Amino acid sequence: MSEDARTDAADTETATVTETGNMASSTTLSVKGGNTVYTCKIIFISVLVVLAMIVAIVSTTRYMALKEQARLEKFSAQVSEMELRIDTNIDAAFASLKGLSVLTTSLVKQNAEETEYPPGFITIPDVSQILGEAKKASNALVIAYMPKVFPENYGLWESYSSTHSSWVAEEQVGGPMNTTTIINEHVYEYTDYLWEGYNRRLIGDGMPVLRGNAPGRQLENRVMERPGADCSGNEEKRRSRDLVKVGSGRKLSDNDEDNDDEYVYVYDDVFVPGPSTQVRVPRSDEFQTPVWQLYPVPVLDEKDPFVQVINYNLVDRIVFLQAVNYIETFRLPVLLDVCDQAAWFLVDEHRDILQTAITIPVFDGFSESSTIVGYYTAVIPWETFFKNIWTPDSMDMIIVMKNTCGEEFYVELKGDTVTVHSETYAHDVKLEKYKIVSSFARQYLPASFIKMQDEVCLYDMHFYPSEK
Repeated sequence: MSEDARTDAADTETATVTETGNMASSTTLSVKGGNTVYTCKIIFISVLVVLAMIVAIVSTTRYMALKEQARLEKFSAQVSEMELRIDTNIDAAFASLKGLSVLTTSLVKQNAEETEYPPGFITIPDVSQILGEAKKASNALVIAYMPKVFPENYGLWESYSSTHSSWVAEEQVGGPMNTTTIINEHVYEYTDYLWEGYNRRLIGDGMPVLRGNAPGRQLENRVMERPGADCSGNEEKRRSRDLVKVGSGRKLSDNDEDNDDEYVYVYDDVFVPGPSTQVRVPRSDEFQTPVWQLYPVPVLDEKDPFVQVINYNLVDRIVFLQAVNYIETFRLPVLLDVCDQAAWFLVDEHRDILQTAITIPVFDGFSESSTIVGYYTAVIPWETFFKNIWTPDSMDMIIVMKNTCGEEFYVELKGDTVTVHSETYAHDVKLEKYKIVSSFARQYLPASFIKMQDEVCLYDMHFYPSEK
């Protein structure tokens, strides 16, 4: 083969190799390009999936937030409606007693023109109708009238109550009873409070133990326990009590001279009063508030027509005493503590009902300067204030009631059913975000009430949606 032919063959072979190499390189680039596109597609799809998930999560979260906000707004709106309905129930109870007070004031004015008895010494005619209607309107368990009796009229009241006690026999449920009503001749109270020291009830004034009803309905002198427990709040924190006199002749200050009539007053933490005992109220009291007329009328036994509750000095109850102090200051009605106040009037069948009481003054006239001559107290079940506040679209709720006297209970609203629970409400902490706090019956407190807020209970309502 010639040199030229070999050269051409070599060039041809080189060209072939080059072409083959180019073809291989082209194939390699094609494969690499395909992998890149595939990878990009996977990444793109993954990003879309993640974005979709984020959008779904954001949308769901937003939806749940909007739903929760709507629930909160609905709950808040319904609480506002319930507050109005509760206020309406409170107003109705107070209004019924205000009407009774006005009616009694008219009777006081009439008696003042016809008799020589002090204002407040009255016997309400047709008690079953007049007090009965007020009881029905306020849904009270008991309504009672107590005159305000000053020291100069103590003896006169004891005479008046004895000669006018026939109203009990006349107002019996089955009709008038042909018997003579027997009552305690003296206004009385009990002796088992720890703060009733030596100078308070157990010595002086010739106070006899009064006659009580022994088992078997036989009348005799015996120890009588104070009926019903007092309220469950922190009484020592908010109740100022009588003190014991000690240290005869001690100086009260550096400027005072020794005087045997001066004393230092201290709490007596050692005195143990012993069993509860009925005693005559000392004449040294500023005034007395004997239980006089009440409805339901006490039931008489023809063989033993003794009515123990009449002439019980109701300020013997520390809660009622503070209510009277409030009324004397502001001349306004007041809502009392969470107690079994029905038991104060010897009505025992309501022990399982959580109660409070409204006390309202009776005046001797209708001017702003009229004198307080007596008091009405109506014992009200707490359930009364939460009746008829339900509507078909109402949410089930829990209302926790708390007062400044350390008392707490809760009300369960389920449909149109109201249930009052005496215990503390233990709720899920998650419900705290719903809690709405509102005042209860504050419309009846004067602006200057702040100076007595430690002695009279203030109530708040804590609203929660039901967990069920």
